[in-house]
Amino acid sequence: MKITAMHNIIKTSIVIALISFTTLSLKAQQGNTFYFMNKVSQTNYLNPAMGSDYNFTLGGAILPIVGQIPPPIYFNYANNGFQFSDLIHEGEGVYADSLVIDPELFLANLRTANHIRFQTHIDLFHLGFKTKNEVYLSFNITEKINYGFTLPKDLFRMAWFGNNYFRENNETIVLTDLGMRATHYREIAGGFSTEVMDGLIVGGRAKILFGMSNVQTKINELTLFTNQNDYGITAVADMTVHASTPLPIGYDKDSLEFTFDSLALEDYNPTSYPFNLKNPGFALDLGATYEINSDFSAYFSVNDIGFISWNDNPISMKTDGTFTFRGIEVDFFEDEEEFNQNIEEFTDSIMRIFAPDVTDGGYLTWLPTDMYLGGQYHFHEMLDFGALYRLEFYQKSVMQSLTLSANSNLTNWLSAHLSYSVMNNSYNNIGFGLMIRGAMLQYYIVSDNIMAAFQPQNTRNVNFRMGCNLVFGYKKIKSESLL
Repeated sequence: MKITAMHNIIKTSIVIALISFTTLSLKAQQGNTFYFMNKVSQTNYLNPAMGSDYNFTLGGAILPIVGQIPPPIYFNYANNGFQFSDLIHEGEGVYADSLVIDPELFLANLRTANHIRFQTHIDLFHLGFKTKNEVYLSFNITEKINYGFTLPKDLFRMAWFGNNYFRENNETIVLTDLGMRATHYREIAGGFSTEVMDGLIVGGRAKILFGMSNVQTKINELTLFTNQNDYGITAVADMTVHASTPLPIGYDKDSLEFTFDSLALEDYNPTSYPFNLKNPGFALDLGATYEINSDFSAYFSVNDIGFISWNDNPISMKTDGTFTFRGIEVDFFEDEEEFNQNIEEFTDSIMRIFAPDVTDGGYLTWLPTDMYLGGQYHFHEMLDFGALYRLEFYQKSVMQSLTLSANSNLTNWLSAHLSYSVMNNSYNNIGFGLMIRGAMLQYYIVSDNIMAAFQPQNTRNVNFRMGCNLVFGYKKIKSESLL
């Protein structure tokens, strides 16, 4: 009865996922191809229920030679809004032999909120091993730097058309999606996976986080409106900027300037930055794999359910105000000094209206949580076909992607993976992954979009992951497939 119920749940989940694929705009990123590279222990970063075909795996940058060639790194660039060829591309007709600037095409392809994101993760240490009772345990220390910007479409429209275009159409310039998010933190994690019933493996990972630095915006409202009659511009701002930096930042309400403490700067020891323990955090990963029968398997995982508490030199700046600008009366017969003084007084009045309220209390930031739902068809002992859906909650957006893959475990020392992904509103993402082992050295490299190397002008997503592990005790299982 339990197995029948599990079958029904999985089938229902797959149907829901397939409906979602056809009705939602897909625009996420991450190592989707890597999800099916089961011979590499680090796949449990994406699903903690994943084990390994090897009894013991050791890797990371701190290992001499093995840890640096190639470096154990994951890099990702993602842009869900535009690509270079949207703005500059080959012309047509009489311009066929030239490059043309096409702002109209660029604006037409923009999203309401355009996320430009970068991720750099470096594995300092990774350990995975099986116990006598077939429980797979893992431990890792990873340095993570995530940063990005969100640019609203109206920002580009305003830059190109000017505010008069919005006045004529009685539109408000909405910049509420404008923002940035930059975080550097260290993750120390321990995880496990074990079979709890026939075919069902569950896993989890607990993560202790140590934040190094952070800057993050939260904008509830940021708009500009130009009156149709008198051209007056009304600006409304309700926004907060949080920051935690190695050096304390001060704010002078009289001069409206941000300052650094000179004494703190003189006493600052840069070597203390990577060992900062004042910004603790915690996160969980949960996952499961289920072998429906000898032909089909299903996977589910949710990662980075957690937060970081920022207490080291925290500063929060909140601005909440409204200002209407009706122009400046300019008298060309007055002297330049008086004119400059009027401009300075006008600017000062704006600054004081929007002057932030500054506090130095700690604050929390939540990690972007992601979810994977996938399945695999075991066509042959040496060939599997997989499908993977990824959902991520980032800022105010829901980021999604779909990946189809063919995974071939040719031998116990060589596997190759080919994928096609729809992500970041683009449809030209061909991925490739390779694992090769020589004796106890295991090398792997994978990317969701190798086309970026050949068509950078048409690219919205660039990522790759690579590294080297020491592996021991290969154990052949039912087939060379994922489970």
